[in-house]
Amino acid sequence: MRVHISLPTPDLASAEAFYTALLGAPDKKRNDYLRFAPSDVPIVLSLQPGKPREQSSSEHFGLRLEDDTALKARWQALREAGVSVHIEGETECCYAGMQRAWVTDPMGTSWEIYQVTNDAIGDLESATCCVPKVDTAPSTGGCCA
Repeated sequence: MRVHISLPTPDLASAEAFYTALLGAPDKKRNDYLRFAPSDVPIVLSLQPGKPREQSSSEHFGLRLEDDTALKARWQALREAGVSVHIEGETECCYAGMQRAWVTDPMGTSWEIYQVTNDAIGDLESATCCVPKVDTAPSTGGCCA
């Protein structure tokens, strides 16, 4: 099973560069369409030309990696592609301990790139802490662990 996400983008070339760094090369590429279906992430991401909606119902998307090596490698791949990676490091959110960083795609969508290090944390002030700590990020909370 894979989750499918379809996003419009005003600049397909910039989106391709960002998502290639995040997910690897697209497995389908046309003049007006890109599809990413990486073997190591259960997602099918489709991109096509278009204007992002004024009001989005998604707070952010996330990529949860299983270990520290995979997490750091993904952060490094993004940096090497010229993506600004805002590393928070160890934090507590969504009732879990995690290492995480935030990136923003060319359409302004925030992505949380993280690894859960302790899923047994019980008492936090709030679960609404999954908010990127960067200026271009949405300002309301959500949960993702």
